[in-house]
Amino acid sequence: MPPERFFIERAPAGATVRLEGDEAHHLRQVRRVKVGDEVVLFDGSGVDYVGRVESFARGSAQIGILRSEETWREPDVSVTLAVSVVKQQAMHRLIDMCTQLGVKRVVPVRTERSVAKAGAGKTGRWRRIAIEACKQCGRSIVPEIAEPCDFADALTEIADHDAAVVASMQTDCATLSAAVDGSWRSVFCLIGPEGGLTDAEEGAAIAAGCVLVSLGRSILRTETAAAAALAVLV
Repeated sequence: MPPERFFIERAPAGATVRLEGDEAHHLRQVRRVKVGDEVVLFDGSGVDYVGRVESFARGSAQIGILRSEETWREPDVSVTLAVSVVKQQAMHRLIDMCTQLGVKRVVPVRTERSVAKAGAGKTGRWRRIAIEACKQCGRSIVPEIAEPCDFADALTEIADHDAAVVASMQTDCATLSAAVDGSWRSVFCLIGPEGGLTDAEEGAAIAAGCVLVSLGRSILRTETAAAAALAVLV
């Protein structure tokens, strides 16, 4: 069984690391790691640090670093997922699944038919979910979770990518799998709410450089559509 994985905010500055807060609690109280056990620490930059638990103190764990290992479990295609903000539990599932699938960046977008509002303080919680997903799936790079933005602001990111697609409920557009080009290395993927983007929003996306694509005949939940699109793109 592979060693347990835990997140640190920055690379170790010396031969030991003091794990504190939620991660220390998770290590000792949830995962029941003991003194002498090996663990893996990662800081989200693509490097794993293999260490051994040396001691526990109140609310913390002392870990000696044994070695560092550069890891690369990222997909060949970098995907920015611009997605309509959905209700809390659905947004949590979306970030969890898309992190596991290899999303590079998630941009929560306020659309006309969004059924939820992105209040203050949500981004920190969403990043925590992405970190937990990385711990579970073995990724060493944590995807960026951007602050929620307006629809027009999200479209300004299209120019930074090789291609841009928008999931549409129209029945006469090509499927995403048919539209994918093997030369793409960065893709902007726009996913609307369950009711779909408005005609005006789709028109604005097309004008900004997006291609309409279909994810199939079924009407998918937003989080399902996001995961389905990523599974094709990466």
